[in-house]
Amino acid sequence: YLMTPVFVAGALLVGGLWMIYAENKYRNNNNISSIEQVSYKQALIIGCFQCLSILWPGFSRSASTIIGGWIMGLSSVAAAEFSFFLAIPTMIIATSYSLLKTNLVLTMNEVIALATGFIVSFVVALVVVAKFIEFLQKRPMRSFAIYRIFIGLVLITMAFVNIL
Repeated sequence: YLMTPVFVAGALLVGGLWMIYAENKYRNNNNISSIEQVSYKQALIIGCFQCLSILWPGFSRSASTIIGGWIMGLSSVAAAEFSFFLAIPTMIIATSYSLLKTNLVLTMNEVIALATGFIVSFVVALVVVAKFIEFLQKRPMRSFAIYRIFIGLVLITMAFVNIL
């Protein structure tokens, strides 16, 4: 039931509103400017925020961890960097699980496609993360929150008009 367009749109909407609220409430209280300053306790709590994205499809893993980072005292840049680093083990585990489901029986073409996809994704991620961090150094996250709210409202409207 949680994978329906209305629930996913609701997650976009609630996540966007919560992002605006958290940024307004916690952004000025953030004294941790580097991920090296994050304690194990703070890291664990931020990781728990990541679980929201698993529990509610459409909530956004990065948005939930950035919000958790703000609440734990991280600056927007440090929270975004931590969120990206937190994604690495998550993606490795998900990819490993998918590979294990194939019983590790892959054709040469599939191995080449997997390796190419990995390399291209890695390079693109490096560029996007660098640009996103650069963006956060100058602007608030509110623009992403407004985008989420807009998309959520469009999807809810489409669902009630039975377009989806």
